[in-house]
Amino acid sequence: MTDLQTDKSLPFNKSYYKVIEDLYKWRRKILSKFDDMYDNILDDMSQTFDDVHYFVSFTNALLIEQETQLEKATSNEEIDIIEERINQIITEVQFLQCK
Repeated sequence: MTDLQTDKSLPFNKSYYKVIEDLYKWRRKILSKFDDMYDNILDDMSQTFDDVHYFVSFTNALLIEQETQLEKATSNEEIDIIEERINQIITEVQFLQCK
């Protein structure tokens, strides 16, 4: 009777090992996807940091330019135009801070 039980259990053993093998494959696939997602997130964060750094540098250069023009301004009209440009830059920065 023991031999009979062993013979009957063989298909279950094969099925069990097949399920285990499939689970390991699934696990490796999921871990690989997580690794890819992690790498993509790091790449996106790095790109975002570079974009923000560029924006800060660009905005700083614009403000310095406006400050230089403000020092050279000779009329109230010129001062008003420069003030409007500075306000536009500030508005853009504030808008981006809200996102």
